[in-house]
This record gives sequence, C-alpha cells and structure tokens, in this order.
Amino acid sequence: MEKRQRVIWGLSSFLFCFVLFFKLPTHDPDLGWHFKNAEEILVRHRFPWADSYSWTMPGYAYTDSWWLTEVLFRVIGGLGGFGGLAVIFSFLPAVFLTAFFLIKSPKISSSWIGTAAFILVAIMICPFLGTRAQTITVIFFAVLYLALERWRRRRLKITDFLLLFAFFLLWANLHAGFVFGLFLLAISLVEPLLLLLRQLIAWRPIKPVFKKMLPSFLFLLPALLATFLNPYGVFLWRTILNDASSPLIKSNIV
Repeated sequence: MEKRQRVIWGLSSFLFCFVLFFKLPTHDPDLGWHFKNAEEILVRHRFPWADSYSWTMPGYAYTDSWWLTEVLFRVIGGLGGFGGLAVIFSFLPAVFLTAFFLIKSPKISSSWIGTAAFILVAIMICPFLGTRAQTITVIFFAVLYLALERWRRRRLKITDFLLLFAFFLLWANLHAGFVFGLFLLAISLVEPLLLLLRQLIAWRPIKPVFKKMLPSFLFLLPALLATFLNPYGVFLWRTILNDASSPLIKSNIV
C-alpha cells in the first residue's frame, strides 16, 4: 500500500511540475544568441571570445560558459523545434525535483507538510527554469547535494574522486553555475575543520583525525581542477570573477 502511494505521489508531483515548468513560447530573451553561438561552434568551428551582437559594447571580451548547453539547444531545437526544447527542459527538472524529494523524504507521500514544501519549492524555482542554461545548474546542484550525503556515510574511494572530476568537468562546460557546486563542497568541509580545530584546542593528537579527514579536504581539489578544462581555460574564471564583482551586472541582469 505504501509503495503504491509513493508511486501515485511521484507521478502526480511529476505532472504538476511538468505543467508548471512548461513554457512555450520560451520567455528567455537570450535564446536567440545562444542559437547563434552554437552555429559559430558547430558550423565555423570556433568559440566566441567577444560580444558581436551588442551595439553598446561591441568586441567586449567574455567567455561563453554555456557553450555546451548552447550546442544542446541547437541540436534539440533542430530535431524538435521550440516545442521539443520546452518539453525536454520541463521534463528534466520535473523528474529531478520529484526524485530529490522522494529520496530525501521517503514518507513524503503520506505527509501533508512534505507535500506542501514540495509545492512551495516548485513554485519558487519556477521563474528560474525553462529553456535556460541555469536549469542545468539547478539539476546538477540537487544531484551533487544527494551525492555528498551518500559519500559522507562511507569511506571515499578513488572512483568517487574520478566521478566528481567528471561531474564538474561537464558542469563547467554547461553553465557557470558550477561555482555554487564548489561552494557546496566547501561548506561540506566545515564539519571536518571544526573537528580538527577542537582537537587542537584540547591539545589532543590531530594525526588520527587528520588522516581520517584528509579525503574530505582533498575532495575539493579534483572538482576545482576540472573547471579549468574548458575551451577558455583560466579565462573562464576571470570572466566569472569580473561578472560577480560588477555592480552594473548585479543590478541589471537577473
């Protein structure tokens, strides 16, 4: 009975999210130049390095941190049109959000509070979704959160580091939102650092604790290194830092 209830809840929640997230026509004003960038990459075999669309800032140097997402836009759009894009970019977040809540709260199907929280979260993130590159970041962030919870419950293996490296390698070429993933990894190191600090304050040996916590400290390294493997190399980070520190961008671009 409980399993059947979970299945019904999962299907109902997925359909609710799919309808909520479905946007056709797309409301993203940037989709046109995303398609144009993909054309530059696929047809002319070159990556954009400067703004060639704006008459106010022609030639402004920047990195196309969404290049792989733009290629996906172009391929999916070529096969299924804007309708196909709308379906895919509604289907994916609907699946992942429903799965996230089912994994985090196994008994959510019998909880009105959990269901209300699910609906609230879906409504809150809806404005940020659609046929947009940041939809990828929302999905990747949720996957990383669940993976970290699983990894914390057991000893880390070499395969975990390799998976994390591949995960951030893909994310860094899909959307600049990978920095939020790095921030989440940094937060996950707070507990080991506090434990180490407590050992130091109490004048207790830190070697056993440090040896046990070393994999957690090193977890951030492969993720960070993977972000430099992109068509722009270190310049990607320079652009991200410039954008993050620009008052004009922060006040005018959502």
